Amino acid sequence: MTNTKTCARKMFDARWIAAGLAILMSLATWSPAAAVPASQAVGGMFAASDGRGTVMLEWFPPLGKRPAGGWRISSGSSDYGRVTAESAQAMRSLSTTDASFVANVDAEIAKATKPADLQNSYGVLGLAAFTKPALARALGLSITLSDAPGGARSYRAEGLDASGRPSGVVLESPSVDSRVMTPLPPTPGGLRADAVEGGVELFWLPPPADHMRPVIGYVLERNGAPVNSTPIVTGATWNVKRPAYVDRSATLDQQLTYKVVAVDLFGRKSEPASTTFFAADLLASRPLLVWSTTSGTTITLRWTPRADPHAAGYVIDRSAQYAGVYQVLTSSALPPRTGTYSDSSVHGGTAYYYRVHVVSPQGDIGPPSIPVLGAPVGASPPQVRGVRATAGRTRVELTWEAVSTRIAGYLVERRAGSESVWTTMNARVTPLTKFDDYVGASAGGSLHYRVIAVGYDSRESAPSAEVFAVLPDLVAPGIPYLESTSGAGGRATLAFSPALPASRSVSFLVVRGGSPRDPGLVIGAPLDGGARKFVDENVRAGEDYFYKLVAVGSNGLRSAPTRAVVVRVGNPDVPAATRPSVKFIAKPFPRIELTFAKAPEGFSTYVEVKRGSKTPWMSVAGPIVGSGSATDANPQPHAKAQYRIVYAAANGAEGTPSAPITVTVP
Repeated sequence: MTNTKTCARKMFDARWIAAGLAILMSLATWSPAAAVPASQAVGGMFAASDGRGTVMLEWFPPLGKRPAGGWRISSGSSDYGRVTAESAQAMRSLSTTDASFVANVDAEIAKATKPADLQNSYGVLGLAAFTKPALARALGLSITLSDAPGGARSYRAEGLDASGRPSGVVLESPSVDSRVMTPLPPTPGGLRADAVEGGVELFWLPPPADHMRPVIGYVLERNGAPVNSTPIVTGATWNVKRPAYVDRSATLDQQLTYKVVAVDLFGRKSEPASTTFFAADLLASRPLLVWSTTSGTTITLRWTPRADPHAAGYVIDRSAQYAGVYQVLTSSALPPRTGTYSDSSVHGGTAYYYRVHVVSPQGDIGPPSIPVLGAPVGASPPQVRGVRATAGRTRVELTWEAVSTRIAGYLVERRAGSESVWTTMNARVTPLTKFDDYVGASAGGSLHYRVIAVGYDSRESAPSAEVFAVLPDLVAPGIPYLESTSGAGGRATLAFSPALPASRSVSFLVVRGGSPRDPGLVIGAPLDGGARKFVDENVRAGEDYFYKLVAVGSNGLRSAPTRAVVVRVGNPDVPAATRPSVKFIAKPFPRIELTFAKAPEGFSTYVEVKRGSKTPWMSVAGPIVGSGSATDANPQPHAKAQYRIVYAAANGAEGTPSAPITVTVP
């Protein structure tokens, strides 16, 4: 009894539970209720015909509803009797272990007090029934009908309680014809095999969903010998990127032929799928331990050669990055006793990663070693030659000859003609032999340049010979400042100063207009660069004039004009007149002749007389322009008269009269 209980416990261990749940899930998927969780499986009944009058039936109860009195099998009016567990005939065909399982399964199921425990127990029951037809018969879940009548018909399994009455559980199979063979399971598709360390991985595709003939598991052969005695249970589907089975007992380093056969729940087998390949022993070509040393620009790899017959040589590959992509360096495998490899096709300052692969006698390349790093140090690059600088309007173009060695690039340095400190112009090295220095519109002067070559290890060459470029003066002078204006004295006066630096303004232009928006015209000759004042005499008193000032540089460029300023011209400063000379002339008619100094340019002269002490001054001549004499042709006889001179401006403004002179007329 102890041995029986021990066998029963083994049947209910974790491996059996996991495999049984896969069967139960498959049953849930195959059942007429479609795919449901295992805890909701409604059971199912299946039928298959050999086409010669024999019908095989197999079924499975819903969870927790296995009838105590077995099952009654029928089809229409035909009654095929009662099927119970542990029939003497079925038990005689079992091994001791399987017989122990059948004898104890109901007791183990009865211990299930939780839904999860019940589900696990039924999972183990499903695994036993669907993977071993003899166990299914002994568990009362299978029957084979001989000489079944032809024609399509379905079969019925009705659960019975302990007293033989219906328990309420009824299962019905799909229709089958005993004279028509039910198709065998489909041949596994996509079979392939890959050698891995310590075994062979086998891949094939899950079977198509088929509720009539579900595939329970698979039987494998290797070189004609069985790999497994009972079907491998995989479930209805799986991740095809992972192996369906790993053959750990395969003898590697030889050609292997695998056959895979699908098995349905009646034990019927499909046509086999077959694949043949050479299974390399990857353990024999396992990675090497590799280290590296560096001397100048040569990297040497070292490893301990393999002493086993599976190492026929070595392959070296290299990459600029740890994760690849790697490039094979050896066109053919190195000899099997080789333990070093030197690579001189490297450049200083560059990191290189190397891997070594073992090659088998069949030419299979093993997995790579852990990448090792080599970083050679190069010599300083040669001096850059042939540097040329060409100045344009807004940039300086630099060109030079490429150095003869492999480098990371070039640095360009610059200094102004008056400075001694060099400034690096490019933050990153440029791989080109050309550089444009965008200086913009400059005020002239010169810029000096030199170029330095930089290696991959950041080592720099000596600077190139210094070159310089003379920049054109393309900067206009600044806008001058109008500091004050005046219209006094009958003229417009502007006071101004140049923008700094004053030396850039070599002359000034005065623009006069009639309104703020009038572009105006340049008046007069250009003012000298040292001028700070402008007087416009060609104006009229009482008028408004608008002025702008423009600076002119030595390069001929003009500044923008100042903002227009308005000047209202006031009365001019009229000079005081000097006393005239007078003379009485009697013939041919009496008259007074006056002589006086001519009026200054821009003014006219008026001659005034006063006859008597109480009479006002009256004009007797004028305006006189350009002359210094006048005549009073109507003097009063026997009377005294006073004469004076007055200068007047064009607008009528008068200056201070001269001192009067008295004349007595005879």
